[in-house]
Amino acid sequence: MMPFGTFTQEAQLFLSNLKEKEHQILLMLNEGRYQAEIAEKLHIDKAQVSRFIRDLKRLGLVEEDVTVYEHKGKTYTCSRRPTLTNKIKYYNLSPYLQEYIASLSSKNKTDTLLYDVHHINLYYPVTKQPDCLYLKEIPPDPQVEFIKKWHPNGCTFYRFQVTVITGVMISIIYRGSSISASRLRGSRLIRASNQTELMKIWKKDVEAGVRIFIQYQKIHGKKISVGTPEDRGEPHYAFFTKYGKMTVGLPKKTITDDIYIDNSPSERNPDLSEIETENSEVADQIDRGIKCALRMPEIIDRIQQLEKEIKKLNQVVHG
Repeated sequence: MMPFGTFTQEAQLFLSNLKEKEHQILLMLNEGRYQAEIAEKLHIDKAQVSRFIRDLKRLGLVEEDVTVYEHKGKTYTCSRRPTLTNKIKYYNLSPYLQEYIASLSSKNKTDTLLYDVHHINLYYPVTKQPDCLYLKEIPPDPQVEFIKKWHPNGCTFYRFQVTVITGVMISIIYRGSSISASRLRGSRLIRASNQTELMKIWKKDVEAGVRIFIQYQKIHGKKISVGTPEDRGEPHYAFFTKYGKMTVGLPKKTITDDIYIDNSPSERNPDLSEIETENSEVADQIDRGIKCALRMPEIIDRIQQLEKEIKKLNQVVHG
């Protein structure tokens, strides 16, 4: 097995022969997804993902993200990333593999939506409440964090932040009779090819966050039961951009009836603003327009190549 970070001709040859499904596995590994999740998403056997990762480890392209420590003469490993089960493994990617994946990502820009979705949440009726919630532990749990509680109109609300996987954070607001959950805007963008897939992944992430929160409370003796969730709120579709910050001095500026620039601070990057719309069709139109612009250099190169080929053909025809 090659040391992590080492790059060899064997690794280069291995990557050059990868198929599309293996490219997708790499992209999802880079997002911090774990093996079972990748297998489910790609509709393949988990053993196939496991074998592929073993090959990456053998070539020094990935390593398991763990802390190694000794206790009473024995060596133990513990994941550095938040997880409620030791069976979930996460991986660090070598610099070369990250560069390779970046090249794949650029090739797949035309297949992936460029916008995020927010201003929506899942509402769960609580059918069984504990006498109180478990709020804090020392040291803090890496996956479930109590943020604050407040008392609007004589009620008590609790807010938690749940890390589903690295880069995917869910806000949980517990009101006693209900739970409201949403994907935090500081989370990474969802890789989806259409709005149906986008909303499916969004909902799956949020549901996972609620399950983790309920399980966390159960572990600490606080049992919560919930009913069937329902969608709340109207989706806002947002494209992140640095140009809005340079052109807009106000927190919000309307461009058209359907499009505006939201210049409020971004959790993802304070230098970015958001081009937003609440119209799903307009979001797709903007998405297609940006992708066409991204392809323009490629189109121009192709036109120039065709011009050269036509010129050569004319020379042959006319002697």
